[in-house]
Amino acid sequence: AIYTDFTWNISVPVYSHQDIVENEDVYFSQYFSGEGITDYTLQSGGDIVLSGHNGFGRQVDTNEGGQAYTYYFIFLDGENDFGSYVVISKVRKDDSAGTEEVLNALDSFTILGEVSVSGYTSYQNEPYNIRFIYTTNDVPGGSAFDDNATYYMGLPGLTMTIADDGTVVEVIPPNSTISMPEDAFEKINPYYTGYGMTVGETETIDAGGITWTAKMSTYDDETLYRESIVASATINGYVFTVLTWATKENSETANRVLWEVIRSIRPCY
Repeated sequence: AIYTDFTWNISVPVYSHQDIVENEDVYFSQYFSGEGITDYTLQSGGDIVLSGHNGFGRQVDTNEGGQAYTYYFIFLDGENDFGSYVVISKVRKDDSAGTEEVLNALDSFTILGEVSVSGYTSYQNEPYNIRFIYTTNDVPGGSAFDDNATYYMGLPGLTMTIADDGTVVEVIPPNSTISMPEDAFEKINPYYTGYGMTVGETETIDAGGITWTAKMSTYDDETLYRESIVASATINGYVFTVLTWATKENSETANRVLWEVIRSIRPCY
């Protein structure tokens, strides 16, 4: 049997098959743990071209209850601008005829077009040196990010309007005025305190293989509630900052979009 999937996150974001290859330990630990298999050994592997697309093949041997099996994994780029095909086949190690049949079937794998990834899209902006994968499933009208926004900190960046009550998600790409995550909070905190908000304690969030520094600030009286989460992290030497500004009614949606962004955001180069 051959199993085919298309993935764009394995605890780290997947923009191409190379992201899985560079994180093989993570991928195979997740996969075999899910299958209840603890005894596995990575064998030969190498670059391939299949159906006109670049990829990587890996053979893995397992021992399952005293029976030896060989798994064949293929990680393959497709027509989408993010994600990777994962093609898996399993055969008994002593089944030579079955192995030949599996290898022939894998060699015939054909990509016919883009994969429909419901509700998910990627954003890439090379001048800002930023890319991320996010969902619009919960956003009315499937709102997109606008790259002509100016933030509360007076810095250029990207904004998504979640609702017409002022709820937004904002992404601040690398810039010369923020050299470390702490700089982002130094810029935003005076704005929040001037607004009368209560600035929370610094916390850490692990997302997409990155540790983010985060703070939540709130304003709450009997007639008005606002909350904001600011998260900032250094990734490959670049500092990225993502924040929400939300009403109580739309904070959950804004927080979901923020989570999708911080678990997938990366520099373009």
